[in-house]
Amino acid sequence: MKYRKKTGRLWLLLAAVTFLAAGYSMTAFGEEAIKSVSVTVTSSVEAEADEGTVSATANSSKYRVVSCDFANSRGSWKAGETPKVTIELEAEEGYYFSSINAGKATVKGAVYSSAKKGSDNHSLTLSVKLKGVKGTLGTVWYTGWRRRHPPAMTSFPG
Repeated sequence: MKYRKKTGRLWLLLAAVTFLAAGYSMTAFGEEAIKSVSVTVTSSVEAEADEGTVSATANSSKYRVVSCDFANSRGSWKAGETPKVTIELEAEEGYYFSSINAGKATVKGAVYSSAKKGSDNHSLTLSVKLKGVKGTLGTVWYTGWRRRHPPAMTSFPG
């Protein structure tokens, strides 16, 4: 009788360890972890023009782009400014987001800044930066050197 109790507990312990080990790659509901993301960002932002447009496309069937908007929206952009963009991703059914960092995020058309998972692990917010706004910088009205006088010397090294 004691032997059966011990083997029963052993099997229960073995089953629990197996279940927990499987949880690192899948959730309890059989979902698969998304360990990296890839998106392509397209934008049309010009200096002194209207706000411009930005869009993103997911490069995987495991997730989709829900929204893509400017984080630092302007009425019009100045040449050299760096637009920031927020991209919301949503995992497709059967998937969830694992930890995503710079080494696990590929962003074409922009530069990765950060990623933040939603509380349910089925959404991910990417923050990216576009290249500097193209355009002509403002007119330079004055340039020159300012003459600077050296401090007066009271004694000379001898």
